[in-house]
Amino acid sequence: MQLNKSIVYHISYRLLFFMLLNFSLNLFGLWFSKLILKENFIFLESIKNEFVIPIILQSLIFGLCYGIAYILLKNNKLKWLAFGAYQLIALNIAFLSGLKFSGGIHFESTISHLGLRYLGFNGQYLVDFIFTNKPLNGDFENGIFKPESTALFYLIWVFAVNVYFVIISWLNEQLALFFGDLLPKKEITSEQI
Repeated sequence: MQLNKSIVYHISYRLLFFMLLNFSLNLFGLWFSKLILKENFIFLESIKNEFVIPIILQSLIFGLCYGIAYILLKNNKLKWLAFGAYQLIALNIAFLSGLKFSGGIHFESTISHLGLRYLGFNGQYLVDFIFTNKPLNGDFENGIFKPESTALFYLIWVFAVNVYFVIISWLNEQLALFFGDLLPKKEITSEQI
């Protein structure tokens, strides 16, 4: 497998589009939430920890998934789905790792639980805005995270976030195609990979 400048440029180009798109949509989600909630809007405690780091981590995961798919998959039309497929698996594993079966099936973990942290780092402010009328109530004190409704928690933190990632990956692909990829017009053959 030989990585040339064209391949690295192509992957970096898609990564840049993804980062800008994700940043913009999250910023709009925060802005819309502030407009709708007004006095009840909860400001970020740390912009770095709650906004910048999650977007950088999501972008790095996207870049890795897209890069691996770009190099390994022969079907060019499916490469954009790699990130959504990875997140589908990862978010569901994170969710399942916090399920408890005593006293009925429910999600319960500590705030420092690795699965919950992964779900938190992949949260989306645009998704939060969509669900402003469906607050996630529960026990969130003394280091415990126990939502009242496991189904609502799954819908907001896993399903909706994964749908967001699939949509943003598709939008990213469309933007890259619209702007012509700005890549050298030379085709990348399987021998170069």
